[in-house]
Amino acid sequence: MDDKKVTARTIRHIHSRMMSVRILELDHFENEEAFVVNLVRDEIDEAGQLYMVRRLLIDETAGKPRWIIDWVYSELDDSEKALLKDLENRFQDAVVQPA
Repeated sequence: MDDKKVTARTIRHIHSRMMSVRILELDHFENEEAFVVNLVRDEIDEAGQLYMVRRLLIDETAGKPRWIIDWVYSELDDSEKALLKDLENRFQDAVVQPA
C-alpha cells in the first residue's frame, strides 16, 4: 500500500513540475513577443523579414522543402490559411538576400 502512496505522490510532484515548466515557457514566449518581435520589426526591413520567414518555413535540405508550411497549414483555420498563403506568395516573389 505504501508503494501506491509514493507513486501517487511522485506523479503529483512530476505533474507540478511540468506545470511550472509550462508557465516558464509561456512567460518566455510572451517576453519574446514583447521584445524580440518589435526589435525585428524596427531594425530589419521588409525584404529582410521575408527572407527570414522563408528560411524558417522552407527546409531547403529536405526532400520535401515545404513540409513545415504544410504542417503549419494543417493546424490553421480558413482565415489563417489565407494569411499564410499570402505570406508564402510574398516571400516566393521576393528574391532577397540578406544585406
